[in-house]
Amino acid sequence: LGIFADQTYELQSIYLQGERQSRSESFADDSESKQGVIEKIELAELDLAGGRSELAIKGRAGYTLFIKLFNPVYHDDGKAVIVTPEEVGLVSMKDEVVDSVLMALPILSFWLGTCFVFANTYNQRYGGNFFDALLGK
Repeated sequence: LGIFADQTYELQSIYLQGERQSRSESFADDSESKQGVIEKIELAELDLAGGRSELAIKGRAGYTLFIKLFNPVYHDDGKAVIVTPEEVGLVSMKDEVVDSVLMALPILSFWLGTCFVFANTYNQRYGGNFFDALLGK
C-alpha cells in the first residue's frame, strides 16, 4: 500500500465512489436498461464515528468511502495513496485521546500510590507532615 505505521500523512481528499444507476433507452429493442456509471463524490470532512454522515444524507448507500493520503518522505513520485479508512486502521482523534487517558490513569495511580506510601512511612518514622515527607525535609 505504501503506508507505514506510526507515521504522519497529509489527508488530501475524501470522497465516495460507487456505481450510479441511470436509465437510458436502448435503441435496439425499445426497452429500458440500466447502465452503471462510476461516480465520485467529494466530501468536505471525514466522519469516522458513523453518525449522520454525508453518505446517509445524499442517499448513497452503495458507495465506498476512500481517502487520499500523502507523505513526501515515502512518496517520492508525488502520488498520494488511495485507501479506505478501514485498510489503514484510521481512528478518530477522540478515540486516540480516550485510549491514551485509559492507558495513563493506571500508571498515574500506581505512582501516586507509591508516593503516598513512602510519605506516610516517612511521617510515621520521623514525624512532620505530608509535604515535608514529599519534599524530603
